Amino acid sequence: MPSVVTCDQGHRSLCREAAIELSERGCLSPCVVSGCGSPRRYLVRHFYSNVAEPGEWEVEHVARLPAVEAEQCGYDPMLFLLRHIPTGHRAIWPFFWGLDSRGKWRVQFSPILQVDDWNRLVSMATNWLNNAEAMTSSEG
Repeated sequence: MPSVVTCDQGHRSLCREAAIELSERGCLSPCVVSGCGSPRRYLVRHFYSNVAEPGEWEVEHVARLPAVEAEQCGYDPMLFLLRHIPTGHRAIWPFFWGLDSRGKWRVQFSPILQVDDWNRLVSMATNWLNNAEAMTSSEG
């Protein structure tokens, strides 16, 4: 699942820094390599076992918990809001960065979910939580 942050001239940037910038600013700043100034994009190639060609996605937005929590816990969960480049369909990609034993941030991947699937899963989890709370309240 290669990901790359690149400008039109092919200069690259670090993915985690770009994700943080998208979460804080809502967009990526222009490329700063050698005064380039070209727009940058965060691109993801997601491979599926049942599809011959990789999915080409662009990260449009990132939802992230407050930075202080990530620094304190060494765990930085995020939701990437993606656009499938060929079709324009949107998807949600939950994953996180975690600090390894050497203090370097490492990304951990999970599957990309279609928005409808995400909504169904969140609905199922919310229903379960509501039922669990109702059971706990009735026992007390």
